[in-house]
Amino acid sequence: MNAITSVPARQAQPYADAASEALRNAIATATAELRPAILAYRTAHAALTASCDLLDTMRAAGSLVLAAAAIEAAAKHAEATARAALAQAMDEVGCPAVALTSHVVHLGTKQARVDIEDEGAIPAEMMRVPAPTPDKIAIGKLLRGGVEVPGARLIGNHEPQCVFRSR
Repeated sequence: MNAITSVPARQAQPYADAASEALRNAIATATAELRPAILAYRTAHAALTASCDLLDTMRAAGSLVLAAAAIEAAAKHAEATARAALAQAMDEVGCPAVALTSHVVHLGTKQARVDIEDEGAIPAEMMRVPAPTPDKIAIGKLLRGGVEVPGARLIGNHEPQCVFRSR
């Protein structure tokens, strides 16, 4: 088995079909917001004709800006949903990587995050100034290096995620 271009043999076909359908449904739901945003953009763009007066041109330009912002928000949501659904499908079927035309998608896990259990126990040198808040970046570096920081701990996150790498 080539882990980059195929799914493990342990996968039964009905299971593969279910995983494939779940992935398609998640992506279809996530991209549903894109369609009306793209239509609004096309409509606004079509209103930019040479025969428009200045006020109509400005209205069309304003509509373009709003439609582009809606496309951006919908695209971010679609990307996050597609990434999560792809990671879940890859994890469920045991596929560690998938080759794309110019990228390889690897299955990984999110880095452990810093949890502040007792802010009062955090050493003063680990606090940000002027607002006395814990410096989670510095604390995380210490904790990952094996140094104990009173009042803080790392919380492991084993949720699968997709990592895209250029070929």
